[in-house]
Amino acid sequence: MSHEQHNHSLADFPHSYWRSYPIPHHPPMQSDQTTEVAVIGAGIVGIMTAYLLTKAGKRVTLVEADTVLTGVTGHTTAKITAQHALIYDELIQTFGKEKVRLYYDANSDGLQLIEQVVGDLNIACDLEKKKAVVYASSEKGVQQIRK
Repeated sequence: MSHEQHNHSLADFPHSYWRSYPIPHHPPMQSDQTTEVAVIGAGIVGIMTAYLLTKAGKRVTLVEADTVLTGVTGHTTAKITAQHALIYDELIQTFGKEKVRLYYDANSDGLQLIEQVVGDLNIACDLEKKKAVVYASSEKGVQQIRK
């Protein structure tokens, strides 16, 4: 698929700061490919998945319908966190504490993995560890935080 065939809803948003840096262009595949694993989507999750599978010895093809890092990843603040606003109370009510703990642990493990890969590969990306902060701008918000 070419870029012209897409109707990305993200394209309606303002230009992303993160996309102002050059992103390598890769031409479309011109023929059928044989691979052990196809990873669909070349955002941060797809790239990390392809990297880890390759590191584990798999033959991987990373497939992106448009341009690498220009979908959801390209329109983020680049904040990597296990703190997702006030979602945990809702998740606990829906799934229970044990499953939500697994969700939190998976997010924390993912954060640590990214830190490790940045260090192992000496990626100059200005990665900084910061504390997560949640604040309220209303009394209802204060009550939600207290939960």
